[in-house]
Formats: sequence, structure tokens, C-alpha cells
Amino acid sequence: MIPDEDKTKEQLIDELTAYRLQVAELKVSEAERKQVEEELQESEDKYRKLFELGSDMLFLIEVETGRILDLNDTALKMYGYSREEALQMKNTDFSAEPAQTRQATVEHEQQIPVRCHKKKDGTIFPADISVAYFTWYGKEVCIAAIRDITERKRAEEEFENIFNLSPDMVGVF
Repeated sequence: MIPDEDKTKEQLIDELTAYRLQVAELKVSEAERKQVEEELQESEDKYRKLFELGSDMLFLIEVETGRILDLNDTALKMYGYSREEALQMKNTDFSAEPAQTRQATVEHEQQIPVRCHKKKDGTIFPADISVAYFTWYGKEVCIAAIRDITERKRAEEEFENIFNLSPDMVGVF
């Protein structure tokens, strides 16, 4: 490398031009970084709004451990836990059938038509669960949409009772 005092004027101008190009590239990179960060924030905001708007109870779960990574307010209200409590729990802690819940998670089941779940106060209720699996920040996760089907099960039982009590009803249907 030639010391600066031994360089020609043209060499110094070339170096200065090269440095200016590098600075300009850094400025562009910084602007691009800011744009990507803004787009990421918008995407996260959109995800949060969709997550909270769901009428179903929604859980984001780490598949390997079953740890709850996030859940919506609907889930918090239904189960009776605070956000801080729920984020310390696993998906099996919400189930009245923890072994089946763990197995369903490991086997990547996507639809569980009936699973008994339990609230903080010990109340057990039937739930229908739909699950989607994907990679999130390098971890395998799933979003579980859980719906309380207590009323549906009650209506089915009432229908069965009416149907079973009256053999004459067979001809009506």
C-alpha cells in the first residue's frame, strides 16, 4: 500500500470516490434495513390484530415442548388464567386428557373433533380443535383454534334422547 503522501492527485481522487460510493451504499443499506424493519412491524401488527379478533380461543404452541408462546384474550377469558400464568404453561395443562393432547401435538394432528379441556376453576368442557403447523423464528410451532362445543353436545344429546324415547318418531324423519 502506498502512503498517502506518495500518491498522485488522481489516486487520491479515485480513493475518495471509492469511499464516497461505500458511504452511499451504507446509507442505502441502512434505508433498506429500516424499510424491512417497518414491514416486519406492520406484519406483526396485522398478525396481532387477526389473532385477537378471533372468536375462537387461539394458542401459539411450541411443538417440541408444548409450551404456550402466545394466546388471545378469548382464551384467557374462557380458561380463567392471566396472561402471565398462561405463558408459563403447556398445552397439556389446559387439557383434561393431557396424554392424548401431547400425542396429537407430536403426531401433528390437524383436526380433533372432541377433546375435553379444563378451566382454571376445574370445570371441564368439550372442545373442537383445528391446528396448523409451521416454522416460526426457527422453531416448529402450531396455532390451535379451540372452540367450546358444550352447547352443540347438549343439543345432540337432547336430540338423541327425544329420538330414543319415541320409537314412533322414526316415521317422521
